[in-house]
Amino acid sequence: MARSEEKEIVRWESGQTKRISDDIVVESSLDLVVNDRALVTLMCSPEDHRALSVGYLRTEGLIERRKDLNEIDYEPEAQLVEMRIETDNADLEAYFSEKRALTSGCGNARAVVEKLGDLKVEETETGFFPEIPQLTELMKELQKKAELFKKTGGSHTAALAGPGGIDYLAEDIGRHNAVDKVIGKSVIDGRDPKELVLLTSGRLSSEMVSKAIRSSISKVASRSAPTTLAVRMGRITGLAMVGFVRGGRLSIYSGEERFKSLNEQ
Repeated sequence: MARSEEKEIVRWESGQTKRISDDIVVESSLDLVVNDRALVTLMCSPEDHRALSVGYLRTEGLIERRKDLNEIDYEPEAQLVEMRIETDNADLEAYFSEKRALTSGCGNARAVVEKLGDLKVEETETGFFPEIPQLTELMKELQKKAELFKKTGGSHTAALAGPGGIDYLAEDIGRHNAVDKVIGKSVIDGRDPKELVLLTSGRLSSEMVSKAIRSSISKVASRSAPTTLAVRMGRITGLAMVGFVRGGRLSIYSGEERFKSLNEQ
């Protein structure tokens, strides 16, 4: 399915109106079935559905690694992903207790907010931690690769990056979905997302930050702003959180001590 469709619209500009053809981003639904039970319906862009499904399970804390997945069956025509997972996570039963339909802008930070004091993200010895100049370059790379946004202006972009640049990239109508997609891609590849830095074009809300924390990601950078709860979560858990990465500047909201270049000044 195409990610965008041309629609005839009326454009007003400088007091003049004209009919033009415009690219509109496509929104579709995806049903996720786990262990033969309906788990959630996601409103999303019609691509990377396997990655979105795996990433959703990972960022909701329902799986931890690739070996937790026994089967992934995708039916494009039905917009359906069926998965079998091995887990003794009690949260899975709570998800099955109600059929969820999430819009492209919704998330769920309930467990993270309730357990802020119990969570801690740690930097790994092999993890990638870019200094400030490299972060700005990575964000420029993210923007350059945001083809759907360039075409429609109606999508968000997320990426996981390592020492060589961006390793995984995804676009979606929802910023949460885009993050789930790149995390899902890394899990499917057997890579641990905590070894990489998460980049996003979207606002860093509590839901977005919870996805990083649940995935053991220790550094997050955004072109946009954070919320107060997201900053609180970052400072309690040790997450290095950077916002407004644009135009040669950025703002560090938590984890300032992790940047060696700042400590050397």
